[in-house]
Parts: sequence; structure tokens; C-alpha cells
Amino acid sequence: MDKHIELELGKISDELKKVTRRINDLQKSVDLLYKDREILEDLQGSVRKLQELQLNARQHSDTVAQDIKFEIKDSQIKTEDKIEEKVEQAKEDIVKGIGG
Repeated sequence: MDKHIELELGKISDELKKVTRRINDLQKSVDLLYKDREILEDLQGSVRKLQELQLNARQHSDTVAQDIKFEIKDSQIKTEDKIEEKVEQAKEDIVKGIGG
């Protein structure tokens, strides 16, 4: 009978070892899943930051473009005013030259 009990205990021990190995494998898989989740969360955070940076860059670019357009328009007005002033001055000089 002792041999039979020892045999059964040996079988139970082997099955427990298999179950323990399987549990260890499952724990490793769960650990990897958590690490993957952490990596995914980090990636999502990085993507959000990049999107914010891209939005800020686009807004800055739009502001700069508007500023440049304003500067161009302002320079155009100033140039036109100077040209008009020079034309008027030339007309006055011509009139003075003819009359004087």
C-alpha cells in the first residue's frame, strides 16, 4: 500500500509541478502585458504631446503669416505714399522749372 501511496503522491507532485510551471508562464505573460500597456500609454502620451506641439506650431505659423501679410501691406502703403510724394514733388519741380 505504501508503494501505491508513494506512486500517487509522485503523480500529484508531478501535476503540481506542471501547474506551478504553467502559473509561472501565465505570470510572465501577465507581466509582459502590463509592460506592453505601459509602453502603449507612454506612446499615447507622446503622440498627444506631438499633436499639441503640432497645433502650437500651426498656430504660430498662422500668426507669423498674418504678421508678414500686415508688414507687407504696411510697407506697400508706405511705398505708395512715398511714390506719390515723389511724383507730387516732381510735378512741383516741373511746374517751377516751366514757370520760373
